[in-house]
Amino acid sequence: MTPSDPKPGETFLLFGELPYDLFSGDLPVRAGPNVYLDHAPHRVLGSADPSALADYVLPGYNLNPGLPNWCLRCSDSSIRPSGVAPSSQLFASVVALRLRAPIAIRVEGQFTLGQDSRSIEKPSLYHLTSPWHPRSDACYSAKDIRFAAGIARRLLDVVDPDYGRIASAALLFSQVTTGQSRSFQMAYLALFAALEGLFAPKGNKAKVLAIRAAYLLSSVQTPGGFAVEDWLKNEYRAGRSQLVHGTQDIVPWGGSLRPSTLKRFGRLHEIARLCILGFISLSEGQLRSIGQASGTQLQSQLQSLAPASGPFMKGQHLWCE
Repeated sequence: MTPSDPKPGETFLLFGELPYDLFSGDLPVRAGPNVYLDHAPHRVLGSADPSALADYVLPGYNLNPGLPNWCLRCSDSSIRPSGVAPSSQLFASVVALRLRAPIAIRVEGQFTLGQDSRSIEKPSLYHLTSPWHPRSDACYSAKDIRFAAGIARRLLDVVDPDYGRIASAALLFSQVTTGQSRSFQMAYLALFAALEGLFAPKGNKAKVLAIRAAYLLSSVQTPGGFAVEDWLKNEYRAGRSQLVHGTQDIVPWGGSLRPSTLKRFGRLHEIARLCILGFISLSEGQLRSIGQASGTQLQSQLQSLAPASGPFMKGQHLWCE
């Protein structure tokens, strides 16, 4: 199905910010299973009754009804995969975009279109902002959206109890990269938790985690002078360990991160992002085996992982200094 006019039963995820290069390809563009990046449903928002509903799902809409121009739309339940909620499909596509490239995204709200093709039903407000986006001028292209569609499909498969620790790591990263944690401390520790979930370090955890992550990412272009293994090992010891004990970089509510702290967070986000991509690029058999293994069997499988490869890794690099 190629979306055209909004249809009853479809669910729309609205954005305050989602940079897209319209010159790269016309909309709609598939962004996931039964999910499309499309023009925002201005006709529905503009005729909302009461009008405050539009401002609820897209704050400030009636002050500036022309922007933003894009949304994600999910087909009605009759053609969705069984048991998968529209919000899960939509957010899988958002996370997939952030995995493809850490470009600024601000998710505002969501609604389902009523049977009269006009009414806003099941309104929800999220108001989530991605925590780290190093290039203010960057935007997604149609090619990026299509790449992300494949990532979203894989994420929906992987976030399953059968994948064990890999599913947990993917969920932790997803919550951080979409801005569900507004605490620097919690987001920072969650990124390390995601990495520990993937690599299950034993013994000298800082060293083992750093070696395994660096080897997985050895096929990825890194900024000059940035050694993943050395940096991650030192950050685990000097950053994570001290923060766990409340002795470093505790940022108060509403406080701003120091530039050096933001730089560290960005590096950690990028290492976690690329490691997630590396793992979901593995075959289904490898993923299930690692997700369900334990003890020496798990350590042996993780120790024998090859450098990350596959379509999800194509053209990837660390977006950090």
